[in-house]
Amino acid sequence: MIKVVVTGGAGRMGSLISRLVYESDDMELAAVVEREDHPLLGKGLGNIWGTENVDIKLKSDFLAEIEKADLYIDFTVPEVSLKFLTLAVSRGKSAVIGTTGFNATDMDFIAEQARKIPVVLAPNMSLGINLLFYLTKKVTEVLYPGDYDVEIVERHHRHKLDAPSGTALKLGEIISDVIGKPLTDIMRWGRYGRSISEKSREEVGIFALRGGEVVGEHTLYFSGVAEEMVITHRAFSRKAFAIGALQAARWVMKINKPGLYDMQDVLGLREEEK
Repeated sequence: MIKVVVTGGAGRMGSLISRLVYESDDMELAAVVEREDHPLLGKGLGNIWGTENVDIKLKSDFLAEIEKADLYIDFTVPEVSLKFLTLAVSRGKSAVIGTTGFNATDMDFIAEQARKIPVVLAPNMSLGINLLFYLTKKVTEVLYPGDYDVEIVERHHRHKLDAPSGTALKLGEIISDVIGKPLTDIMRWGRYGRSISEKSREEVGIFALRGGEVVGEHTLYFSGVAEEMVITHRAFSRKAFAIGALQAARWVMKINKPGLYDMQDVLGLREEEK
């Protein structure tokens, strides 16, 4: 049995992931962690899940709980996520991180810590999205040298704090890698007013829409003079991300080798690209 700690356990993703771990046949929910001032701290998970009483209580001491586990799954916020990673490294425990909003300095720190423990880091852990990442690279390699403009549009619920989404940024990075220039040099955060010149082929527009309870939608437009290719992924439930997180946890326990990995590694697409 894989012993798992879930952080942010009272949140939307944390509560869903913890329940799937609890119900799985090959995992044991070692602990569910929340911030020290959370109103449900010390309460059984049934209070969070809205189900029968579950004999596991919401805790706040991550370090004490990770001692008992094999790894942890983290969907929180960047500053908290980095703290958990530091503590996990001190105990030699593996990490699966779905937190978004990391800056360049944060990413450098995560990469350094991943030299000591296995870390799966992905802005979006749904299986479909990660196939989209793979397809984006392949389509861009074929169409970019031609007369095609590339644009990205993402939609999320009104509660999402970061924009554009980590997934949209990842799609932009994949495209920029094919083009051969940093994303910061070619991206355009929406548009307003009159430009001094027409859109260049290298420019990638990234648009963030927020409203209602949209779980997640990402669309890429490859627009040519004679045709257009549109690829869309829609998540109907956060369960898609949770299922991917559990798959990542199973995979990282099998490889048990320090390094920074993502869902391309988990799904075996990295090898297929070679």
